[in-house]
Amino acid sequence: MFELNEGVHLKGTAIWFDASKKKKLSIISNARSTNFFRHDKVITTPQTYRILKLRFKKTDVLPCPFNHVFNLGEIEVELLPSGYIPGACQVLLYKKNKKILYVADFKLDVLTMSTPIELTQCDILIMKSVFGIKKYIFQSVEVAIIPIIEFINTCLEREQLPVLVADRIGNSQEIIRIIGEKDYDVYVHDSIHRINRLYEDFGFLFPEYLVLGDAGISMNGVVIIPAEYRSDKKLMSLNNTVYASVSEISVDDKIDNSSLNSSYRFPFSVRSGYDEMLKFVELVNPGEVYITGNNNLEFSDDLRKRGYNSSALMSPRQLDLI
Repeated sequence: MFELNEGVHLKGTAIWFDASKKKKLSIISNARSTNFFRHDKVITTPQTYRILKLRFKKTDVLPCPFNHVFNLGEIEVELLPSGYIPGACQVLLYKKNKKILYVADFKLDVLTMSTPIELTQCDILIMKSVFGIKKYIFQSVEVAIIPIIEFINTCLEREQLPVLVADRIGNSQEIIRIIGEKDYDVYVHDSIHRINRLYEDFGFLFPEYLVLGDAGISMNGVVIIPAEYRSDKKLMSLNNTVYASVSEISVDDKIDNSSLNSSYRFPFSVRSGYDEMLKFVELVNPGEVYITGNNNLEFSDDLRKRGYNSSALMSPRQLDLI
């Protein structure tokens, strides 16, 4: 039996997935999981462990590479690439001749700065709905970057400094990779640079860029910062800046620019939106689907309309799955 209660829990075991409160054991799907706490033990990939060490140094972590089957009691567990940021994984469980797949953040499109997703069919799919409604459909990064390039060029023609506000992990690295290959001088916040160094350790290469504050900004400069450092004093000293939010929520027309603290906004995502979520379910072809997270009622209803045996998991509802 699974239960949804501060994470997904496999009843009768100590196993939790992305638990939001301290647990004896939680499997963490990726380094951007908002549910990382100081659990007694964490199982995750070596890449995710390296990134999490920047914030959590005392947690007992058991790193496990992709495609390595291990046992937790009677259950066989395997971590598979999810196509999202480095180290992001799906969790495949083998129990009583059933394959149970847990997936949170993933990406079907192949990204330059991540390991491609590995797809496997399953009997039961437990899926986190991050963008499970129709307005969250994202263009590929190669298409989504086009208006951002146009924004940068317009700013530079007006002798303004374009500042892109993007996620510290994920969006920033793809943006740096794309615009760094063009004729711009790219400056990134040190918090992004620290993540980039780990990406390089994982084998992902960046074009040349500079760390914000190490040198003056050129006339051909583009600055990339995370939203949490919007008021950093290094930015306060810059002149004639124009801010643009590059984010997933920018696709929502109900969110205005002022709420993002930017003059412009551009939808951009290295996670799958609604259309790719539907495609994922089709590809793994589960007999049963259970949806958690945002808009889980709406997405589960859409799956039922397409013929799937789908239910929305609601805390503290419990289901006899295995």
